[in-house]
Amino acid sequence: MKRYYIFLIIIQSTIFYSVNGQIIDDFSDGNFTDNPTWSGDSLYFIVNPNDQLQLNASSIAGKSYLSMLNAIINNTEWNFYVKLDFHPSSNNYVDIYLVSGVENLTGLVYGYFVRIGNTQDVVSLYKQSGDKASSIKIIDGMDDRVAFNLVELNVKVTKSSGNN
Repeated sequence: MKRYYIFLIIIQSTIFYSVNGQIIDDFSDGNFTDNPTWSGDSLYFIVNPNDQLQLNASSIAGKSYLSMLNAIINNTEWNFYVKLDFHPSSNNYVDIYLVSGVENLTGLVYGYFVRIGNTQDVVSLYKQSGDKASSIKIIDGMDDRVAFNLVELNVKVTKSSGNN
């Protein structure tokens, strides 16, 4: 049986994040280490007083992620809320991995992610097959959707068993 991973990867941002679906974590228990268990760069995340997962890292450019082991991939829906208190750009954006065949995001990754930001200030869906340079945009979002200093989004991605 293949194992799939759900990932959060945040690049130099403040993010409030909540995952819902067949696996639900609303962080109301005040942590992300139990039921379900997230792993990764746990020193850089907190659950804030509003029961939201929040990046709690310095403003120095870098990458931080959390992941959760999960085998659910078909007929799946990912819903999450994101709040950024900065204007995302081509150098300062957020990638949220929905699924990957590997847990470690520092090497080759085979999976799908939502990017918030980039040159056109969009929210888009990508497929990655190897290194980040191999990423292919498969759904292009509306230009200037996140061209603000404060960005709040509810994102929903669905996948059928027929790969739609």
